Amino acid sequence: MKVDKEYKKNTVKVHPMPIVAVGIISCVLLDVAIVLFCILYPKEPLKIITWIIISVCAVILPITMVLFTARRVFSTISINKHGIKRTCLKVFYKLEMPWDGIREIRYCERIGPYLMISKTESIEKWTFENMIKRKDILQIALTPKVYKAIKPYLQQPILGLTEEKIKTLKLE
Repeated sequence: MKVDKEYKKNTVKVHPMPIVAVGIISCVLLDVAIVLFCILYPKEPLKIITWIIISVCAVILPITMVLFTARRVFSTISINKHGIKRTCLKVFYKLEMPWDGIREIRYCERIGPYLMISKTESIEKWTFENMIKRKDILQIALTPKVYKAIKPYLQQPILGLTEEKIKTLKLE
């Protein structure tokens, strides 16, 4: 029991891409608003094409968005002395990377700063789009909390992250 408490105390949990989660949830709420507007304020009797559009906006689009982004948006990343672990609802998309099994950690900047972590191959020449499609590459939004959690365990440098960037992002 004592080990579990210490393990939980020394584990940092974060969401990999919180800004994307906000965008997905906003889109789903916008879809619901469009459907409610179409149903509550029709200017004429609803035609079959209107019902098709409503069903796409209300059901198909939100479900598709959630399914295709679940791995990156709704997963939880745990960082501790054993390594980095990603799970979605503690069941799906499990990926564990022990610290000695990480091949490369790379800094990327897109909408915000990200860390791309690979355990299988070098990702030096890959584009951001190619990296986020791979299930064996872990993507984490780089925040001071993440940087402070990862820094003590790193066995190699973060490629692309200079001292100037560390100061600019206020990571230390």
